Amino acid sequence: MQEILKVPITGGPCAGKTTGLNELPKKLSKYGISSIVVPEIATEFFTAGVKIGKGGLKPLDFQEQIVLAQFEREDRYEEIAKSYENKKVILLCDRGFMDGRAYINPRQFEAMLENLGIDIAERDRRYQGVVHLVTAAIGAKKYYTAVNNKIRKETPAEAVKLDMRTRESWVGHPHLRVIDNSTDFRKKMKRVFAAVCRVAGLPAPLEIERKFLIQPPDISKIISLKNMRTVEIFIEQIYLEKNGKADRRIRKRGQGGSFVYYLTKKKNIRPGVRMEKERQIDPMTYVLLAEKEADRKRSVIQKNRYCFLWKNQYFELDIFISPKRLSGLSLLEIELTEENDKIEIPPFLKVIRDVTEDSEFTNHSLAKKR
Repeated sequence: MQEILKVPITGGPCAGKTTGLNELPKKLSKYGISSIVVPEIATEFFTAGVKIGKGGLKPLDFQEQIVLAQFEREDRYEEIAKSYENKKVILLCDRGFMDGRAYINPRQFEAMLENLGIDIAERDRRYQGVVHLVTAAIGAKKYYTAVNNKIRKETPAEAVKLDMRTRESWVGHPHLRVIDNSTDFRKKMKRVFAAVCRVAGLPAPLEIERKFLIQPPDISKIISLKNMRTVEIFIEQIYLEKNGKADRRIRKRGQGGSFVYYLTKKKNIRPGVRMEKERQIDPMTYVLLAEKEADRKRSVIQKNRYCFLWKNQYFELDIFISPKRLSGLSLLEIELTEENDKIEIPPFLKVIRDVTEDSEFTNHSLAKKR
């Protein structure tokens, strides 16, 4: 069965996005994986002479046209990918439709999506991963330039603001990777490739994470923090009867009443590192699997997940709702590209201890009925 993945490569001005999109197809081909680069719609529009403002489109109308064109273009390239012989094809999208939120009033952007009949879950349904490259204006200012891009007009200060708004637009996606400038550019490109490999499952679909037990926080204070966008996601998770050595689960994940459904197989490699294979399923399949194959020795887990970015790190804070015995349990997780990635815990959270290697704090174990 063929698998077609869509991965937006996004970021702030002068972040290395163009270089990354040029290099990624070559690197992926060495693994026998085909890829197609979906061009950036805004650049196409500007090159064609489309204008914003006086004599052109209003900013909101411009973003609406970009979203419509983005969907059409991605869908067309997906149809092309279906004709490829390779079992796995990656569409490397030069930005994704959520980027538009960074350029206009966020509430207007969300209202525009609603008018178009696009729910927020389309962000997760359409893209299997998102890779955000941080502008050189943050952490590598001396390399910030507009020489290699005639359309780029932002000052370094404007680039910083646009970068922050762009990455915040994607908060809530289950697989967001932020690639900062903590290394030189060559290593930055390697980290971009590693992030794409993580989504594609190369060389093995490993999930590398760190998990911390924390004191139950005051969520209202976290949500109200300035300069940090927090998105609340509802998750329902049901474990299925084992089929072989891998654990199987189904998950309902979404916000605002819109959901995406997943079937996931996981196998432990070592503490904090797991082999993972995940695919989307439809709501009916979710219900049928829950009815026919649920592991009756384990409870259904429900939790609220709070996603946020802190110093270029993408955190997920889970606060359990049910079963009742887990109510209030608070776990902080971060997925890593490499096992030795450094982590800086936000100061507004108090860690009790690192439970990455404690098997009792895996969701599989927590779900076991006592």
